[in-house]
Amino acid sequence: MGQFSSMLVLISLIANVSAECKTCQTQTHVACHNENTFSICVNGSATKDYIVCPENFHCTDDIFTCIPRAIGISNCPQPTTTTTTIKPTVRTTRDPNTICRDVENKKKHYRNELDATCRTYIICYSLENIWQGKVLNCPQNMWFSQQGYCTSLKPTDCK
Repeated sequence: MGQFSSMLVLISLIANVSAECKTCQTQTHVACHNENTFSICVNGSATKDYIVCPENFHCTDDIFTCIPRAIGISNCPQPTTTTTTIKPTVRTTRDPNTICRDVENKKKHYRNELDATCRTYIICYSLENIWQGKVLNCPQNMWFSQQGYCTSLKPTDCK
């Protein structure tokens, strides 16, 4: 599995070379605003609901928006002369159906904002052209990560 993951990351990094800062990416529907901050794009426009990547991760237009800094290049490399920091806004939690309607399945899996333990996640689907969200469980001893998958490493912001 480790070799497969490494190969997937390498393939994704090659695809990311043309990504731009503060631009909604057509494939992932997110926009990186600086080296470690992004937002979801709705109808081609970046929202002002900023999300910060975990520590030592940076923003890319990869299938996993935040990847370790040791891997790949950020969409918004930090400038050498000035630093711009965007303070994340306080987010209200949304139920699974609202999340899926807001993004209309721009990614396949989303963090369940109503689960502080990060043991569940949301998968979106369309039923009669209305986006719905279904809550699924990560396998035992796994947590849903900011990168969009279940992992054996518990994210620091999970209880």
